[in-house]
Amino acid sequence: MVGLSCLALAGLLACGDGSVEGDGPSEGHDDAAPTSDVGLETSVGDLDAGRLPDGAPSPIDAVTPDGADTKSPGGDTGPSIDAGPAPHPARGAALPYDEYEAESATTTGTLLGPSRVFGDLATEASGRRAVKLTSSGNALHFTSKHVANSIVVRYAIPDAPGGGGLSGSLAIYVDGVHRTDLALTSKYAWIYGGESGSSSNDPKTGGAHHFYDESRALVGEIPAGATVELRKEAKDTSEFIVVDLVDLEEVAPALAMPADAFSIVDYGAKAGDGADDGPAIEKCIVAARGAGKSVFIPSGTFESTSGAIDVQGVSIGGAGMWYSELRGFFARFRCTGNGCRYRDFAVTGETTLRDDGSPESAFLGGAGTGSSLTNIWVEHEKTGYWVGDSPTDGLLIHGCRFRDLFADGVNLCNGASHSIVEESHARNTGDDAFASWSPTSSGGVNVGNVFRWNTVQLPWRANCYAIYGGQDNRIEDSTCADVVEYPGVLLAQQFGSHAFAGTTSVARVTLTRAGGPMYGQQHGALKLQAFDTSMRGFSVRDVDIVDATFSGIHLQGKDAIDGLTLENVNIGGAGTFGVFIDGDAHGTATATNVVVTGAASGGSKNAAGGAFVITRGAGNVGW
Repeated sequence: MVGLSCLALAGLLACGDGSVEGDGPSEGHDDAAPTSDVGLETSVGDLDAGRLPDGAPSPIDAVTPDGADTKSPGGDTGPSIDAGPAPHPARGAALPYDEYEAESATTTGTLLGPSRVFGDLATEASGRRAVKLTSSGNALHFTSKHVANSIVVRYAIPDAPGGGGLSGSLAIYVDGVHRTDLALTSKYAWIYGGESGSSSNDPKTGGAHHFYDESRALVGEIPAGATVELRKEAKDTSEFIVVDLVDLEEVAPALAMPADAFSIVDYGAKAGDGADDGPAIEKCIVAARGAGKSVFIPSGTFESTSGAIDVQGVSIGGAGMWYSELRGFFARFRCTGNGCRYRDFAVTGETTLRDDGSPESAFLGGAGTGSSLTNIWVEHEKTGYWVGDSPTDGLLIHGCRFRDLFADGVNLCNGASHSIVEESHARNTGDDAFASWSPTSSGGVNVGNVFRWNTVQLPWRANCYAIYGGQDNRIEDSTCADVVEYPGVLLAQQFGSHAFAGTTSVARVTLTRAGGPMYGQQHGALKLQAFDTSMRGFSVRDVDIVDATFSGIHLQGKDAIDGLTLENVNIGGAGTFGVFIDGDAHGTATATNVVVTGAASGGSKNAAGGAFVITRGAGNVGW
């Protein structure tokens, strides 16, 4: 969701440098107005519906209830023990870890959900189910599918009575032997103010949500077939620990410093001492750029507490996203020219609420040309990469993880064009996970951006994917699951965006348990909204919509929507209608091979009557 114009940040950056919307391309959408366990391990890739050749239908064999594993049609049930790495998923990112749902484990805790009621802990959990550990000794355990040496746990613990968070711990055992205690905190969780709230830490405000955070650790080798146990022990004084899911990954050894690199430690940075390393890092950047060298961040945690770090014309790399970390309130890199290249490290901020007057993005500024973000892990920031205050062309974002944010994962803004976001994962973002926003107020038209082979889970506010105006932008071969409050995919003429031009395409995308309530509306899983002016030129092809909270496809807006083509779209188990056309909608569309099954309220509803006309081709069933 976007809300803020880029120019609103004058004095900070010329275009939304991460201060994103209030809900649009970046945050709270200003469009106001208007479920059982199926096996233990859910590979994130299992949210796919299978890669399909152009023009081929992809019928949904069965609708998956809340909490069940969603396997690809064709029966891919994930790798067996010792089977080695899984092949690239048909849709979504090729993620290097196995994901285990807590509700599918053996547990002495309490099962929560399924639920899609705003404010329930289960509603913000993967599959809309989780496990609650309340007493010392409560535990859950499962069998590892592959060799691993790291663990990520998505969890929730209570907030402090006055807000601000509490601390806790969760013991990890492998085959009965204690490996580590994961540190837990609710400092970065528990936001108040109801569905649209993202900027209050005060429990008196009411309307609590955004409950979950993650904790990770390298724990030594976990053999394939090992029993992995998560246990609440007496030393943890939390009233409860809710476990949503666990990721196990075999992390490669730390990367060595390249021969052509300058190390930040040679310019005064020191890992783990709590002192501000930002000035030392900037000195290293200047020296490396002058010498035609790269910058290396070795293993360890380095602090940035005095200001964003300016970058241009240099490559900054680390020992790996599990080893090298920049941490702090000013853990931010600001691109000020061309050739800003980052790879193989983590950036962890200190953001605890959304303040759109503060540019709290891990990466910000226009990216010029020749810039890239590769194998980067971002957490506890407002946004991951807000591309904003100067032109950007050809930015590549590959293999990144954007977790536990207060706004967007990536927002391509201000004329950012010909950029690719691929093979990346976003979870628990507080606005659009991946968005292209082309505002008229602060830059040129976004042209030819592509979001492909990405996996998004559990945005706690806004969409998995969104395109706000611009020309020939695309969302392809990707997945989206468990949207809490908004559509899975939103194509919208709003937030002062340039008109849509050319063809905006959504192809080979799977939306699972998407759509939700926001601003008094029931938003469909895939929505087109003409809010500012008329919009045209859309291709939605080979899309599977599974178990939508409300409608599968949703058309809305006071202005016309024309030139919409729906082809090979399968909608199974929608909570209301398969296709819902709002009463204010008007325009035209064509539909071929659109199949609706199991919609609770009926196959379709055209509340606009003759104002919106759908021309039916062959193969339409159930609506």
